[in-house]
Amino acid sequence: MPKWAESQRNLSRWAELWRSPFRSLPARVTSVVFGATLITSLTVTAISISSTGDFLRSRVDEKFPSILTSASERIDLWYGQREVELGVFAGSEVVSENAAGLAPGVSSTRARRARSEIDRYLTNVLDSFPQYTALFLLDRQGETLLWIGEEKTLPLAMLARATDVTTVALSELVLAGPDPIQIASARVDGNEDLTIHAVLRVESWFDLLSDGDLGPSGEIFVIGADGRYITRTPSRTPGRRYGHPPLGERDALVVAEYDNELGVHVVGSASR
Repeated sequence: MPKWAESQRNLSRWAELWRSPFRSLPARVTSVVFGATLITSLTVTAISISSTGDFLRSRVDEKFPSILTSASERIDLWYGQREVELGVFAGSEVVSENAAGLAPGVSSTRARRARSEIDRYLTNVLDSFPQYTALFLLDRQGETLLWIGEEKTLPLAMLARATDVTTVALSELVLAGPDPIQIASARVDGNEDLTIHAVLRVESWFDLLSDGDLGPSGEIFVIGADGRYITRTPSRTPGRRYGHPPLGERDALVVAEYDNELGVHVVGSASR
């Protein structure tokens, strides 16, 4: 048979197979096996993706509330220690016994001696407790009788509320200027007219937010009662800030998906 005729026959055979790919039994068996394998592979892949997503979401639902609770407890402990310390300062014999010497009408000699004793004591306290930037005494009218430490102008409303304390109390955290301001206040033992106050170095607890379980993309933010940003997890890229999911009426630790302020879809949770 001429070579051109054999080539023509082969071309005809391939054309016939192309037009009817499933005519032969081997082709049909191969197609069925391939189809079954493909369907099985797609089904397993879909189930795997779904299961992986459910697993990751369950881990997030467990991890986020745990991380927030842990950070909140560390911050609460920091504030609890400050309250205990100020109670000790207010009950100090140096402060309570010399407080009367700061009252109006006291002789200048007694006033100078009382002020010197209290000044020395509070200066030593301030040197020993870096969590405070200043310590000061107020009379019932809110007048400053003694100030030790960094000079700072405090809101008048904050000072007015501070003079009404009966036990150790924390003020609201005010964002005035570049640094947040907060004070702790207590009534001087045995003196109804004097209160002692400490200006807290609020930024000293910022490092307590760090948590290795967050991973490289996770961040914790602290938002004030008025919704304004206070601080964030240390060692993160500056200038970026995520929004936060609103707290429910019961302040439940609910994990939510939402778009942040940059329009990026994120997963987050919020806690008091």
